[in-house]
Amino acid sequence: MGIKLIGKRFIIKTLYGTILLSLLIDTTQPLTDYFVANYLTSAEDYLYSPDILLYSIFGGLLLGIGLGLVFRSGATTGGTDLAARIVNHIVPAFTMGETLLFIDTGIIVFAAFVFKSVQLGLYSIVTLYISSKIIDAILEGVNFAKALLIISDFPEKIASSIMKDLDRGVTALKGKGMFTGSDKEVLFCVVQRRQIPMVKKIVREIDKKAFIVLTDIREVLGEGFKTYE
Repeated sequence: MGIKLIGKRFIIKTLYGTILLSLLIDTTQPLTDYFVANYLTSAEDYLYSPDILLYSIFGGLLLGIGLGLVFRSGATTGGTDLAARIVNHIVPAFTMGETLLFIDTGIIVFAAFVFKSVQLGLYSIVTLYISSKIIDAILEGVNFAKALLIISDFPEKIASSIMKDLDRGVTALKGKGMFTGSDKEVLFCVVQRRQIPMVKKIVREIDKKAFIVLTDIREVLGEGFKTYE
């Protein structure tokens, strides 16, 4: 099914990833045993130690980084991430991290009730949630940009100041105030997060009655931001 939906190259990479993962698990087992025995709070029963939340958090970070890099190379490790990749290909409305989170959470909930260990199940979900966010950040990028929509009676002055003082492009969109019935120019601009205070200052000095909408941007490609390469 994976070959039919995603391609032969993907399956070859997945087989490589699966074999490599299996070998590395066995190879690094002595190192893991040494770390557990010498550095964890409770070496004999570390799963129930007071620091299990820390283990869940950092485990999620490491898991997310590892899987994110694997997914970015166009492969999987052959487990539930393979199923998540196929589902994500069929239903692209969800991110890869979200899809994997849904599938693994279902398995963990089932296992928690079968083995009567709800506490560990909840900690496992914490790990999965963190890893899903890291996976999406690696696959889709982390950008600290903000998009602004500015509605003002002085759009030209505001746009001119932003372009001059911040060296950012501004696009004027045609709009209409439905309450007043008057035509408006809506300014659209993308800036770095650190430039937001300056934008607010510019708008406030020109038009204190201006309406500003700020929204987070996951990724920006183009001049002044990331390149397409």
